[in-house]
Amino acid sequence: MEKRAFVIEWSIPGEQWDKAREAVALHSPLSDYDRRRLGRYYLLYGDVDFAHAGSRLYGGIYGIKGINVSVMDLSVALAEAYTKEAFAPGRSTTYEQLDDDLQIQFTTDEDAVHIAATDRSEELVIQRADFTREVVAFLCSVVAACRREVGGIMEWESMTPLREFEAMNCGN
Repeated sequence: MEKRAFVIEWSIPGEQWDKAREAVALHSPLSDYDRRRLGRYYLLYGDVDFAHAGSRLYGGIYGIKGINVSVMDLSVALAEAYTKEAFAPGRSTTYEQLDDDLQIQFTTDEDAVHIAATDRSEELVIQRADFTREVVAFLCSVVAACRREVGGIMEWESMTPLREFEAMNCGN
């Protein structure tokens, strides 16, 4: 197995998968819950960290597992950004978590992506090719886990950006 220079580490506890299964059973695609993106904002909370060359964006502050965010919301936002080429040189995009003031900004120059967060003074600087390769790996792994763990969740309208990303990048 190859060692990757940059890794987006993530985990979702079992009770969060249970909560998502319950939500899918109660709320069909195109339901008010789905159209209002409530699942995206309130389901699948887990730990996420960005690790590069022995440094972690969050590991030193929030513990070894990183920061707790909605992995679903972060994934949809990254899929939208990737599809809209927000990681091309000279572009930037910001992930804003709904339930607090957390913002994670991704700013791209010719060679690198700078990852900064409102709750961190340091930033990670990642080679652009390593960053984009890992974003694809991260998103494909989240999609695969959602399909495996929560039947029907990927059919929600709010998951459209992830489905579109999957069709173009995950090689089903």
